[in-house]
Amino acid sequence: MTLRHARRRCTLQAVAVVLATLPASAQTVREIPLPLTALPAGVAVAPDGSVWISIMQADRLLRFDPASQRFSSFELTLQSLPRGLVVDAAGRVWFAATGRSYIGRLDPADRRVDEFALPSILDAGLERPTPWALALSRRQGRVWSALHSSGKIASVAVDATPVHRGFVVSEILIADPLARLDGIAVDREGRVWVAALGRDEVIRIDPATGAVSRLQLERGSRPRGVAAAPSGVWVALFGSGRVLRIDPATLAARAWQLGVGAAPTALTVDDRGAVWVADYGSSAIARLEPATGSVRSFAAVASGARVHSVAADARGRVWYVGAFSGRLGVIEP
Repeated sequence: MTLRHARRRCTLQAVAVVLATLPASAQTVREIPLPLTALPAGVAVAPDGSVWISIMQADRLLRFDPASQRFSSFELTLQSLPRGLVVDAAGRVWFAATGRSYIGRLDPADRRVDEFALPSILDAGLERPTPWALALSRRQGRVWSALHSSGKIASVAVDATPVHRGFVVSEILIADPLARLDGIAVDREGRVWVAALGRDEVIRIDPATGAVSRLQLERGSRPRGVAAAPSGVWVALFGSGRVLRIDPATLAARAWQLGVGAAPTALTVDDRGAVWVADYGSSAIARLEPATGSVRSFAAVASGARVHSVAADARGRVWYVGAFSGRLGVIEP
């Protein structure tokens, strides 16, 4: 694929932000102890409302049923180290196997796990290719992954069949390995957005044309999580404690500052347009209302939880996991 590059420096518009950072009431946030606590990392909500959690050091995926309040456990290949999660329209759970360089697909109905190896495993030296975050493109029928170690993004069709000789995963080189690609999202037009943590960049790729555009951020921004919504593309700036909104067509950007000491890692946008941010620095979840600029902080019940990921469901509930607390949290509407 021929790549055409465009680069733009991000000049942030001044935003009148109303910081209304308030403590959450005890009735608002609820946490459920996980049956496995060996570094929970990812969280995703399935079409049926179930909540999925990746447990990296246990090589397991957990399913939580909000109706019965029960967990189910699904075992993966040893040393898979699952991290990023996404659930497709058929309810199959996709995960990034950081330890074994594959993108996995679990069918909960029969517990079958398909493993789709990354082609760059053949070229790996001392550092194996590391799939990190995942994003689902319904328009293309593909699952995309940012490879944290190699500066590549990878994709596989949702209906792909594993092969014993050869690969069904495609890869595109978009940066050098020191870019440390992190969050990834796909917008309504099918364009792929990736956060380059190590280069203070947000990279936009159009798979249809091969065009690559780069939005250069302020030094030390350290972008991580990315979410695409009708309101724009949202990026968590881990280094500056900000949340960035990018116009997907023009790359115009504006930023909102979170609380003092904030270190946002991931975010999601609910059906009302509110942006929910996992704040690793303060072990809290922040809710940004873009229309007013107000920010409200919901502290995790367990102190020092270190929230890695966050997901919203169709009922307006927001789910998160504490990497250090070993708990699944929910913020009720």
